[in-house]
Amino acid sequence: MIVQPPEPGERACVTTLAEHQRLAAQLAASFGNAGFGQMTPRQEMLFAVAHHDSGWEDIDRAPPGDPVSGLPCSLGQHPLPQLLAAAGRSVALNEARHPYCGLLVSMHQAGLYNGRYGLTSAQPAQSRSMLEQSRVDAFLAGEAARQERLRRMLRADPAWRNAVDDKALFGNYLRLQFFDRLALYLNLGRPGRLRPAVIDRLPAANDDELDINITPSDINITLDPYPFCDDIDVGYSGRSVAPEAGVADWPERLTAAPVEQRRFHLRRKII
Repeated sequence: MIVQPPEPGERACVTTLAEHQRLAAQLAASFGNAGFGQMTPRQEMLFAVAHHDSGWEDIDRAPPGDPVSGLPCSLGQHPLPQLLAAAGRSVALNEARHPYCGLLVSMHQAGLYNGRYGLTSAQPAQSRSMLEQSRVDAFLAGEAARQERLRRMLRADPAWRNAVDDKALFGNYLRLQFFDRLALYLNLGRPGRLRPAVIDRLPAANDDELDINITPSDINITLDPYPFCDDIDVGYSGRSVAPEAGVADWPERLTAAPVEQRRFHLRRKII
C-alpha cells in the first residue's frame, strides 16, 4: 500500500502497488522524443515497468495496520522479512516472463536497499539492527548472483548481447527509476498540494544524464526537460479512508471505502 499522509481532519488516499504500477506503465508507454530517444528493448521494458512491484499483491489484499497513524502500513513500514519476500516475488515473476525483465527488476529491488545505485534524490536507507542488516545483505548477495546468472544467459544470445552492455543496461535501470519515482511523486501528493521536485539522472538521446525539474500547479505537472512524446494525461485510483486506531480488518474496510480518482496533466515548460 501507498498511503498519502492526510492533513489534520482529512481522509487519507490509500493506493495499491497495482495502481502504482499502472501509473508507472502509463508514463512508460508515452516515453520518448528527439531529446530522449526511445526505449529498447521496448516490450520487455514495458513489462518490467508494469510489474516491478507485483510481489506486493498478497500484502495489498490484506494490509497490516499501523498503530501510530491509524491507517494501513505504507511503503517502508512493513516488517523487513515481508518487504524482502515481496521483492523476491517481484523479481521471480519478471524472470518468468523474460530473463531481461528479471534482470532489470532485480536491479530495481536491490537498488532500494543501496540508495538506488547512487541516485542523489533517492530516500536514504533506514537504520537497521544487526539481524535486519544480515537479512538485507543475504538478499543483496542472492540478487547479485541472480543478476550475474541472467547476464551470462543474455550475453550468450547474440540478439541480447548488446542489451546487457553495462551502459545500455544501466540506462534502462535509470529509466525504470524515473517511471517509479515520478509515479510515487504523484501517488503521494494531492493535486494542488504537490511541491516542486527533481528526479535526477534520466538518460538523454545524446548519452547525457539529465535532471528532470518538476513544477506542479493544481493538476498540471510541468517537467523540464520534457521526456514524453506529447503532453499526456495520467491517473490512478485509491480508497478514501479516515484514520482510526485499532482497526483489525483493513481488507473489509478498504473494500467498503469510497474510490477516489486522481488525474494529472503532464506538459512541457511553457516559454
